[in-house]
Amino acid sequence: MSRIRLLLVVISTFFFLACASDVPPDLLEEPTELSEVEAQFAVKKNWSVNVGYGTGKQRLKFVPALTADEVYAADYKGRIWAIDRKTGKKLWKKDLQKLLSAGPGVRGDRLYLATQEGQLLSLARQDGRLLWSAQLDSELLAIPLATDEQLFAATIDGQIYGLNPTDGSVLWRYATRVPPLTLRGSSGPVLIDNLLLYGAADGRLVALNKISGLPVWDVTISVAEGRSELERIVDIDADPVVFDDTIFVVTYQGHVAAVDAGSGVLLWRREMSSFSGLQVANGELYVTDSSGQIWSLSRRTGAALWKQDGLMFRDLTAPAFHNGLIVVGDKEGYLHWLSADNGDFLARDRIGNDRWLSPMRAVDNELIALSETGKLISLYLE
Repeated sequence: MSRIRLLLVVISTFFFLACASDVPPDLLEEPTELSEVEAQFAVKKNWSVNVGYGTGKQRLKFVPALTADEVYAADYKGRIWAIDRKTGKKLWKKDLQKLLSAGPGVRGDRLYLATQEGQLLSLARQDGRLLWSAQLDSELLAIPLATDEQLFAATIDGQIYGLNPTDGSVLWRYATRVPPLTLRGSSGPVLIDNLLLYGAADGRLVALNKISGLPVWDVTISVAEGRSELERIVDIDADPVVFDDTIFVVTYQGHVAAVDAGSGVLLWRREMSSFSGLQVANGELYVTDSSGQIWSLSRRTGAALWKQDGLMFRDLTAPAFHNGLIVVGDKEGYLHWLSADNGDFLARDRIGNDRWLSPMRAVDNELIALSETGKLISLYLE
């Protein structure tokens, strides 16, 4: 092999590995062509508004935050909007002049966002006024989680922070191990009683005491296997989901599992790969895997109830439970509604041409979704 050709191979390999952390290999496959669907109901639009530039084609976690009367949405260039949830009217807009990476989170009269420079921001919910900013050690790719007494944040270097929501001062921090190569993403912190849950990049689910930050238990969901660093990626990028006293979690290139919240005991586990996420609804567990298959699993045993493979490699969102149905969005702007009982397609609608961000928000018969280019919509079924 010539020196020039060898150099090109080395450069190509390095470039692929560098990009692999941002785009999972599953998404490089050609998307499945859609089959015809005979609609069982009509999809109606409440309203649609544009909120800036979305993610700027980056795989960032911007998810609309809901209250009873408002929707809050942000873009990567640092703008945040308050939208009237009933009418779609823009109530206010604030330009923070900072590149954002995740958010917003909402609690009480405050909003919380994360910047690409590792800052945590607190805004007044009434008008978007900046209340404080706190500098952390690394970038945040997960939406901050707040209670009245505490604020929790996770950074891409594997650290979890407990902060004072009044001023952003750090109360405690806990470090997890980060492998050499990971997907560009991060599980968000989740609360159950006094436990703070975090899905780590090394395939472990960690439970911390929310007051002290001390570890209570941790359980390995997936063990890294394979010869290459790419094969050994077992990130937990999707937020854990809590139902009763059980925690459901899924890794990339690993497993989906159920864990007892009190003891950290693994209740069941089966092979699966996902970075989009999962949902407990209708008494069962629903998962979008990394190849675009949608699964219904028994939440008690993990046994497969049904699988829908008609949307493979379409970069699907996590399943949302909308008016008794399962709905996912894809990278070409389609929304797909499926029966929760058997996975059959019941309706499809296309709103724009851009990828829908995960997760979408569904409350009763209202679905609120945000595209990667900043289209915010509210839909209902008729």
